[in-house]
Amino acid sequence: MGTPPHVEGAEVNLRLKGTYGSVLAAAASEGRKEIIEFLVKEGGAEVNMRLQGTYGSVLAAAARAGKKEIIEFLVKEGGAEVNMRLQGRYGSALAAATQGGTKEIVEFLVKEGAEVNMQLQCGEFGSALAAATQGRGKKIVEFLVKEGAEVNMRLQGRWGSALAAAAQGGENEIVEFLVKEGAEVNMQLQYGKYGSALVAAICGSIKSWRNEIVGFLLGQCGADVNMPLICGKYWTVLGAAEGEGEFKIAQLLIKYGTKRGELQVVEEERSDHEEENDKQEEGDQKDQGSREDMKIGLQVAVVAE
Repeated sequence: MGTPPHVEGAEVNLRLKGTYGSVLAAAASEGRKEIIEFLVKEGGAEVNMRLQGTYGSVLAAAARAGKKEIIEFLVKEGGAEVNMRLQGRYGSALAAATQGGTKEIVEFLVKEGAEVNMQLQCGEFGSALAAATQGRGKKIVEFLVKEGAEVNMRLQGRWGSALAAAAQGGENEIVEFLVKEGAEVNMQLQYGKYGSALVAAICGSIKSWRNEIVGFLLGQCGADVNMPLICGKYWTVLGAAEGEGEFKIAQLLIKYGTKRGELQVVEEERSDHEEENDKQEEGDQKDQGSREDMKIGLQVAVVAE
């Protein structure tokens, strides 16, 4: 192997700890195009070096920051791989781009061959579509679906499906759009923190929006209030409402047919998924404790009507 390239004695391909993982990724995130061009053309910086940190690659760092000119340079002149599977928060450059909220960059990456249905093995999202729902970018979601993104793809990561991601993120319009495009409201999720789209809505990140999305899923979509959950923090839909302190939603669930006095748990099905899910979630010891509390505390669901 040859000696790593240096610029005035500096090793430009040194892997770094921290957010960026390399000097090139830091420059890309900050929009320093002249430095990027110099390091790549004159210094021999590796555009496709896999990185530790938040982004996983130089291209993903630029995509998350919305630096279109740098992205175009990295792809067209630097040979950046648009479908490289990444470590870090995002899992791919396309997923990072959707979080940046710039549709033009997402369109560019797709035009350059980015796979809209690539299942992401690392990160929070599981797919570019799920990432887009959390980026509060309906236009990006619509574009990805138009380009063939599968609305019912089962995902690894925090949410388990694009619909669950949108529901938990409080994105009313995106939830309605995905359902219109065929998203299965009652798809039993195999990975993530929620177990179903309905539970994800009950646990929504924006508390004031929970009622609206839950009401939509129940009233217009036929969400199953008694569906057994095989992954996530809660064992039942009613348990999620009680655990989140959403007693009005709990009353609504009873109105729609939740069985009172029963803890609907499929022990064997859940146990098959517990170990694998725990490996994906950081801080899972806290969640595990919550699960045990729910097993004891929800043996009889008591909700004031």
